[in-house]
Amino acid sequence: MRKLLGAGFLSLVLASCGATVPTQNAEIGDTTEPNLSAQAVVNCNASSAVNLSMIADSFISECRKASIRQVFPGQHYRDTVLSIKNGSNATQKTAWKLLNDNRFKK
Repeated sequence: MRKLLGAGFLSLVLASCGATVPTQNAEIGDTTEPNLSAQAVVNCNASSAVNLSMIADSFISECRKASIRQVFPGQHYRDTVLSIKNGSNATQKTAWKLLNDNRFKK
């Protein structure tokens, strides 16, 4: 019993850290990977169709280094990535270039 609790606790800790740990199903005897489908896969390409609807502040938080905030035009944090992409003024063009700059990718 103690061995089962220890193994279960260890796999729980490792799974919470993002590690995949094969688990033993006692009834069937096969090993299966834990279900990690609840974790979202983030595509950090600014021109991706999924990210165009994101608010720039959220996109920066998830996909860019914090140092981008030093040079990113502050008036565009609440804009969507699509509106920044399609923008015509100089600050929107600067913001779009920064969102696609490899220096700031995580």
